[in-house]
Amino acid sequence: MAELNADNKEDLPNISMEYLDKPQNDQQQEHHIQHLKNEIYETSQVINLSDPQLGNSASGDALDKKLQPMVMLAGSKGRKMEAAIKDLLRILFTQSQLIKNENIENVISHVQVKFTVNIPHNLLDITNAMKNIHGDVSQKLFLSMYPYLDNIQDELDEEAQERQQNVIQFANTHPDNNDSNNDDSQTNGDDGKPSSKTGSDE
Repeated sequence: MAELNADNKEDLPNISMEYLDKPQNDQQQEHHIQHLKNEIYETSQVINLSDPQLGNSASGDALDKKLQPMVMLAGSKGRKMEAAIKDLLRILFTQSQLIKNENIENVISHVQVKFTVNIPHNLLDITNAMKNIHGDVSQKLFLSMYPYLDNIQDELDEEAQERQQNVIQFANTHPDNNDSNNDDSQTNGDDGKPSSKTGSDE
């Protein structure tokens, strides 16, 4: 290996030391770096989470619009991952012979793969919208507006169970009301009309 002789300039023919020079225009260089950074985020369709203006969105709708490109990319990747997971299940069922070959496609078609996207929500806007439509739509559609609810049917079953428990608890704590209701039903009859009693004339 040949040694470089610092005293002989011919041994260092093409070495440049310009990177050690102080920039002539710091503001122009900073602007160029910021412009390149913005172009990278725009091309990749990813927002800059360190942007101080991100948290100054006027409403949750404005924040959702900023996150829309990332949500679309996440949805596209989610569909590809769902197809890959179902292919793996198809191979597993075929090789292990746990399920008959004619039933494999039927089982895989009922497999649901759900991905939860970590998106911040403005709960104030959501709750206000839910208050405005409460009573005008079905309970299932009403609960579907809440973003942190995983299973709507389980919530409906839990709500029905709580109502039944409240009825039983009220009946146990107010027995007088039950007695008065039973007396009214006996007096009025099953159809709600006063019952007539006939007796023999003496």
